[in-house]
Amino acid sequence: MLIFNFYNSNPNMLVPNVKDLSSIIFIDVKDNMSSNKLTISKTTDINKLLRIFKDSQRTNQESISEFPNKEEFTVVLFKFKTEGESFRSIYKENNNIYIDQPFHGIFRIMSQDIDILNRIRKYGNEENFNIPAKDILKYNFKE
Repeated sequence: MLIFNFYNSNPNMLVPNVKDLSSIIFIDVKDNMSSNKLTISKTTDINKLLRIFKDSQRTNQESISEFPNKEEFTVVLFKFKTEGESFRSIYKENNNIYIDQPFHGIFRIMSQDIDILNRIRKYGNEENFNIPAKDILKYNFKE
């Protein structure tokens, strides 16, 4: 008898189409509280970020919750032009940067892409944003 495991069968990270996005919002979280948010709206930067996510390498770790069980992480929220949002989380562990796609998998960002990620964040629009991490997904991120 053969048993197939279709859960997490896609080895790549699922990412939206750049044409469908209005912006990407980074929300830094420490000790279950957000501290700021940074918005990326430039299409070229959104495209670069999506490429970084697409090029990330799947690990053997599973994603079993909405957010990683870490003291510090960043929520990456994809804002769609039509309505709605989708998110991933980024965190650092053992000198590597990982992306947690909830209930799909954990992916490692390639080392050559970390500098690009940092440059993209450098040019975003940053503002203070203090809410409990558990409320981030309930927040209405209108532009």
